Amino acid sequence: MSESAAKPLQLTRATAFVEELVLVLVNYRIFFPGHPRIKESIQKVLGQVEELLGDGSSITLKVHEETLLFGEEPLVGASLSAARLIQRLSECRAGGVEFLQGIKERDLESFLAFLSSPPPMLKTYMEANRILERKGCGKIRFLRLSGREELENEEALTVYQDVMDYLQEVTIRACKGEPIPLAPGKERVAKVLRCLEEDPLSLFRLANYEQFDLLSLGHSARVALLALEFVRAHESDRNIQVRVGTAALLHDVGKSWVPVEILGSRKKLTPDQRREIDRHPLYGAEILAASKEMDPMAVAGAFGHHRNPGGLGGYPRLLAPAPVSNISRLLKVCDIYEALTAPRPYKEPLTPVQAWRVLLGMKSELDPGVLKKFMGVMGLYPLGTFVKLGSGEIALVVGQGREMHLPRVKLIRGRRGEALPQEEQKILDLSQEQKEKGIRISGTVVSM
Repeated sequence: MSESAAKPLQLTRATAFVEELVLVLVNYRIFFPGHPRIKESIQKVLGQVEELLGDGSSITLKVHEETLLFGEEPLVGASLSAARLIQRLSECRAGGVEFLQGIKERDLESFLAFLSSPPPMLKTYMEANRILERKGCGKIRFLRLSGREELENEEALTVYQDVMDYLQEVTIRACKGEPIPLAPGKERVAKVLRCLEEDPLSLFRLANYEQFDLLSLGHSARVALLALEFVRAHESDRNIQVRVGTAALLHDVGKSWVPVEILGSRKKLTPDQRREIDRHPLYGAEILAASKEMDPMAVAGAFGHHRNPGGLGGYPRLLAPAPVSNISRLLKVCDIYEALTAPRPYKEPLTPVQAWRVLLGMKSELDPGVLKKFMGVMGLYPLGTFVKLGSGEIALVVGQGREMHLPRVKLIRGRRGEALPQEEQKILDLSQEQKEKGIRISGTVVSM
């Protein structure tokens, strides 16, 4: 493929390729080389490489600051969960990696084994290439470092990648039966809070790049952002804010013990498979209770985020009514809202307005007080949502207004759908604009 701008289909394939590459690197840290799960992932990656290569001689993944580029196009979404891959390329003194036509299973196995082993002390990327050649890898090679330019939102990108890297580490430790350290999670949540105070839009837009991932890590990160926005509006104690964010980040850690074949199934689950999925809150509570830094709030959040506020409904199913913690009530709302508005292999995402309708219909399953407060914080059109105005213009929600259906927005596209230059991307307060000019939102744009 040429270095010119990649086609949208190729970028989608490249994103899937990087995400599978990240998944197989995680599996290398859990299972032994040659394990069926690793073999399966390697075959999938090989197929994706061949698809991307087409008739070309090679494809490249380059690193620009903390972002992976396919050709010259940024793979922002894929880069969010690829912090460790980017770090390993940096340790190899490489600016990227090239996959050549004719790549075989042995090439990929050698490459992945090299990236998964302790980093050697290297002076140049050429030394790394010589090691790969000695391991029998002749169709993958590291690329030289290139000049760096400043990226927008670099701090937000680094913060989000650190969160995803922590979640990957937690998953690996849980799969190995090792204790989960909470302190690094709290440190990352504290950084997220600082970023939300300075530029919340950047983090929410980065979160929107995430696609469905088998390990539910993107889901956990988005639930944490939602919970943190809520707690920032209702609680000033920083320690409480950090604890809520950490509990949200780890609420689904129990899925680490659920077979990946069940988590990734696109077919209707059997009753036994459904029961196994339903056990993940119990697994999560067990995993977090075993931590030396055990926080009762995190344990309660993992255990109760699928239970109903009345104390009996939902799951895990109990023999008698039992109180449902406040953190569980909040995380259930955040969890369902994220699940409704994010893509899944079996469904398209709902718009925020559609999601609110669903949530309001779940009267017996959600705490009405928590839901009302959550809607008040997020607004009818949450931060980072693309909306269409009655004028035909497309705008991005950059903040909430005095009324929940009239946010502050930044114009992105004109009435004919043309992209607006930077100087014409005005910020409008629709509370004011609706009153003075009759401008209002006519609908939601799911993606741009």
